[in-house]
Amino acid sequence: MQTRHIRLPNYTLFMQNKDKGGYRVIRWASGVGADPAIYLNQNVKDPVKRKLFQDVRFRQALSLAINREEINKILYFGLGVPMQAAIPPGAAYYDETWAKAYAQYDPGRAKILLDAMGLKVGKDGFRLGPDGKPIELIVSFTTYPGSANMSTMELIKSYWEAIGIKTIVKQVDRSLYTT
Repeated sequence: MQTRHIRLPNYTLFMQNKDKGGYRVIRWASGVGADPAIYLNQNVKDPVKRKLFQDVRFRQALSLAINREEINKILYFGLGVPMQAAIPPGAAYYDETWAKAYAQYDPGRAKILLDAMGLKVGKDGFRLGPDGKPIELIVSFTTYPGSANMSTMELIKSYWEAIGIKTIVKQVDRSLYTT
C-alpha cells in the first residue's frame, strides 16, 4: 500500500496503468475537511489587518468568494465534496451545518459584506482598508510534488481579486515553511 505523496493529479495515470502494473487503485477518504484549508492570522502585528481578519464578515466574504464547485471540477476531477474546512462526512461529530457554512459560491453576497464593513473600492478595482491603504493578502503555503495546491491557490487568488481583495500567492519550500 502506498499513500504518501500519491496525489490526485496522478489519478488518471494510475488508472490507465493499473492492469499493466498489476495494482489496484482505491480512492481513500481523506481525514481532512478541506484541501487546502486557509487560516488568516488573527494575531498579525499590523493593527489594521488584525482588525480586518478578526471581523467575521471579512472571513465570511473570502469564503463566499471561492467557487468550490469549479475547483472540484477543474482540479479534482469532480471527485471531491465541496465544503467548508470542517470535520468531513462520516467522521464522528460531523455537522452538515458547519460543512456548508459560507461554502456556497456567492461573490455578490461577499461584496455586500465587504461594503458593510466600509471597505471602499479604489480606482484600481481593489478594496481599501479603513486606513485608506489597499488591502493586500499574502497567502503563504507549502506543497510537495504532484499537488494541486498551486493551481488551487491561483484560482482562489482570482476569486478574491474579483471581489476586490488583492492577493499574492507565495509557495514556500517545505523546509523553510515550518521554520
